[in-house]
Amino acid sequence: MKDPSYPTVCIVKIGTLTLEPTDLAGSLTIRCKHELGVGGGSTATLIRSDRTILVDTGFDFEDSRDTHYVKWNRQQLLFALRRNGVAPDQIDGVFISHWHKDHFGNLSLFPHAQRFASERLCRELPDEGLVPVADGGEIATGARMVLTPGHTDGHASVIVGCRLGRVAARVAIAGDAIISYGDVLTGRIWSYNADFFDRNLAVESVNRLFDLADVIIPGHGVPFSVTPHLRKMWEKTMHTRMTGQLQF
Repeated sequence: MKDPSYPTVCIVKIGTLTLEPTDLAGSLTIRCKHELGVGGGSTATLIRSDRTILVDTGFDFEDSRDTHYVKWNRQQLLFALRRNGVAPDQIDGVFISHWHKDHFGNLSLFPHAQRFASERLCRELPDEGLVPVADGGEIATGARMVLTPGHTDGHASVIVGCRLGRVAARVAIAGDAIISYGDVLTGRIWSYNADFFDRNLAVESVNRLFDLADVIIPGHGVPFSVTPHLRKMWEKTMHTRMTGQLQF
């Protein structure tokens, strides 16, 4: 039975990746993944507290010019929400971790919801109707935003204090501050986006989320626990990369 004094966190749609850390980077790999049905959209996560908040909307095949995918993406998210007993007009707010289409592409489904983002992102996009949130500010009771720059300048994540089973847990909805579990294991810092901001800040953002959370919901792929063993692996891999023994 859910404890009503705690927010609940639920992944409504798990994101996928068109470039895993071990893949050869390039358009051929991405095309092959697309042909196999891998769209590369982000994870979409639902927070239920005093307000119902959706963190990122997901959007597969973001570079396609085929308008069919707009309708298809909307249907996918609507079905995922419906499966969790939520209609679009019941979403009070949508938090956007950063302005990449695979994370915000379904925003139009929620015309009446507030659109939350970091203050930095709001300054970059003054015409998008975004509501600025300061570092550490709450978007719902028990859910606060933390700045996690690196992947982009204005990138931000959400930390939720909840219960998983009978255990109190801090869950980080990371966005692309942490792309996937595989990226943590290999120490890959995703830098393929044209607006990639800063590698050192990206590493600091991962460390910040590890300090603040017990469980990570990455921008793409399944959630994972922040264990001492994982941290040790991450620190060892990053040391190897920073000393030039392994290329980023």
